[in-house]
Amino acid sequence: MSFLTAIHTAVPAFEINSVDFEAFVEARHPNEPDTLRKLRFLNSRTGIDKRFAVINDYADLQNGRLYWQKGQLQHASIQKRMAIYREEALKLSLAAIRPVLATTSAPPTHVVYTSCTGLSAPGIEIELIRALNLPPHTFRHTVNFMGCYAALHALRTAHYICEADANARVLVVCTELCSLHYQEATHDDALLSNLLFGDGSAALLLCGAAQAEGALLELDGFYSSLLPGGESDMSWDLTGTGFEMKLSSYVPALLSGHLEEALVGAWETWGLQKSDVKHWALHPGGRSILEKLQQALQLQRAELAASYDVLQKNGNMSSATVLFVLQQLLAAEHQAGEWLVLAAFGPGLSMELGSARFLTSRQS
Repeated sequence: MSFLTAIHTAVPAFEINSVDFEAFVEARHPNEPDTLRKLRFLNSRTGIDKRFAVINDYADLQNGRLYWQKGQLQHASIQKRMAIYREEALKLSLAAIRPVLATTSAPPTHVVYTSCTGLSAPGIEIELIRALNLPPHTFRHTVNFMGCYAALHALRTAHYICEADANARVLVVCTELCSLHYQEATHDDALLSNLLFGDGSAALLLCGAAQAEGALLELDGFYSSLLPGGESDMSWDLTGTGFEMKLSSYVPALLSGHLEEALVGAWETWGLQKSDVKHWALHPGGRSILEKLQQALQLQRAELAASYDVLQKNGNMSSATVLFVLQQLLAAEHQAGEWLVLAAFGPGLSMELGSARFLTSRQS
């Protein structure tokens, strides 16, 4: 068993709204009315009001850092993207982490860092240890380039550490800077990917049994299912023009079509059944994904309110997103002893699931 004692999320200062983003794309693709028409149509169906970014390029062409320089279009090389990532990922991670560490006087014994939107060596996990003045012997581990389901892998890693060491205090951090990976392609899949993703960071503290005083949630188990087919429908590739996401329109149907099969295995592993679960923390990969999963699970929209709300207010922040949903559920009405299922999906296609139980009650 492992126990969640604190969680916090953070977004950067710059906002991406639909009007600014459409102007951004139009400036990069002048005299392409079909591109703008497709963009506006897709934008109207995302269920997203705004996203956040560590750069202001999407709203300010004169003071851009990556895609513009004094109003002139710039080539966003991988080198430029990663230089900004290293600087801004550290700052955003610390914004999420510091409120978590403020809840305890004992420093973390382990740091598990997750991201698919940037990489370097030494990595952000080492910079975090130094920035937080943690002991140099603090155990560190990274979960790199796994995509939207990586938070479940990070939680599983932390969970296993806590099961092996009752005194463990594992700081889990998921930070994604999707705004650094705009792609110039204008086919439907590329336009949709450019519309969906935003920046965010989530941090939480997972503890072993000896450190569980005041815990909010008990993590019980995990389950992983690699779905048949779909390898080419969701991918995240390193290319000469940066990191390129492919998210086809078939993904919602593929996920919902295999959800029940994956859950059968999870129920058997956990000793639960669907009727035991009162709360669902589903990764909001997109509105169509949420709607298909809602239908497959035979849930009311209100039962997935946290997932829809995070999507609307933040977009898809890759691995961090499901933890934003979890934070909302912890703040919403629930009773001690009620079960929660976390689910996230990503390239593969892979479906990652986790079960947890509330330890406290909260009234609305």
